Amino acid sequence: MKLRFLLFIAGVFSISNQELVSKAEGCFLRCVAQCVAFVEKESSSLQSVETCKTQCQKFNNNNLCVDNTCWSTCNGELVPERTLPAPSNLTLKGVRGLSWNAVPGAVMYYIGYRTMNSKKFTSDDFVITEKQTVDLSTLTNIDPCSELEVAVAAFSEDGIGNESKELKISSPKPTANPKLDLLEMEYLNTTLVSDFYQANATVHVEFRYKTDPWFLGQDDLDVMPLFHLISCVDPDLSQGIPVPDFMVHVENSTISTSIGSDMMDRKCRYVYYLQSVTSKKCNTMTEMPSPPSSALQTVQVDCDIVKNAPCFKVPSYPSPICGMVDSVAFSVLARDREDFNDPSANLTVNVTFKPVSRTNELPTLYYIGIYGAASEYNTKEEEAFLGVNITHVLGRESSCKSFDRSGACLAENVNRSIVLQGIHPKTLYGLTICAVKDLRNLTLPDLTNDSKSVRPRAAKIMLVEHKDKNNAGMIVAIIIGSLAVIGLAIPGIWFYFRWKSDKKLKFKMGQMGKTNYNGN
Repeated sequence: MKLRFLLFIAGVFSISNQELVSKAEGCFLRCVAQCVAFVEKESSSLQSVETCKTQCQKFNNNNLCVDNTCWSTCNGELVPERTLPAPSNLTLKGVRGLSWNAVPGAVMYYIGYRTMNSKKFTSDDFVITEKQTVDLSTLTNIDPCSELEVAVAAFSEDGIGNESKELKISSPKPTANPKLDLLEMEYLNTTLVSDFYQANATVHVEFRYKTDPWFLGQDDLDVMPLFHLISCVDPDLSQGIPVPDFMVHVENSTISTSIGSDMMDRKCRYVYYLQSVTSKKCNTMTEMPSPPSSALQTVQVDCDIVKNAPCFKVPSYPSPICGMVDSVAFSVLARDREDFNDPSANLTVNVTFKPVSRTNELPTLYYIGIYGAASEYNTKEEEAFLGVNITHVLGRESSCKSFDRSGACLAENVNRSIVLQGIHPKTLYGLTICAVKDLRNLTLPDLTNDSKSVRPRAAKIMLVEHKDKNNAGMIVAIIIGSLAVIGLAIPGIWFYFRWKSDKKLKFKMGQMGKTNYNGN
């Protein structure tokens, strides 16, 4: 198994500003790399890194060699030195995470760091790791909130790497999700008083927030939400509204505040999201002045969502849906057809229709038809949307033939049709059909007083006069006779033109015969 470790080494040697490590330090690190590589290749157990440090400590001596040839082999105890490439693509990840590209042949990496106030790297400020990543937030010998400069070099048992480019790391900032979760609104029978505002009771509001992982812990964080009043259904200009004060509860990641109960009575709407998160120790803050649309939420404070609110709630039941039918057709019942041509006759008309259903609509119990005298609208647009204008309501009829004591329908007409009585021929009527959804609400629209913007569509019903039976028979006879004449004439004309064509053909053939004879 490949060894993975992160080692903080408190060295006893100095590092100049020109090079990341000295020659003695290089020999020490090469020895440690050789020790680590040997453990990985030759042993199944993990040898302690501290043991490798102890074994290699003798190389950490500036008097070990006097020339470069000696330093190349660390006084003849290591293989000759070769130069490794410098690590590239140093990248900051998260709060204090650092990563870079792997260097071929490297066994370990040396990460030197210093604060922005330091002029050089020091012997106490470096990290050794086998990985291509390191978490600098775990450093204990410097201020965790300080700005840093870091550089990385690769090492192996036979090589010392060149130093990478230095990377500046700013003071860490906490981050958070700007979206808040509304947990509850609860009515409390306690007054709320400020310098210029007073309410007889209080509405307690509580949200849950979510911050990203923070190396200093949640206790170090302070959050600030935005909870802003947008509008009220019933505005009150007699007094100002104070800005709510929030309390942060770190133990369960919630924030809470209180508003006056009159905000509930006036049905006021608020917008809310997490506006900022701050580190107390680092004194750094991340503000979110323009959060994404998914984080911008609104809530209307009313009796429906406030827990324990002392409100009288009027029950609401779905009203009948009117005008939502199509394919309206009507016919006069057979027993009344002998009076069809009499304008004063009272006829019975059966009306059929096709309901227009909508998604998630409640089932229809039965239909009610409101009919009356009507007039045409002045424009084609009004006619297309509203049908005809009912000027006087004559009555109401139902598709249900019988009801029980509770008002529920026991049996309906065939095809849920509606039968209208007392209909005069040659008179324009309008019919609005309504679907009953709940027996507890049978409120129907006022078709003569409601404005056109809310008026349901009324179907046009008008019985027109039938033609006389004898006249109809005469017209049928004339049509049949005309068809017979046309049928006889077409073959005669065809035979005439055929006879004429044959005659011309015989004449031409005769002329051609005479010509041939004279030519011979």
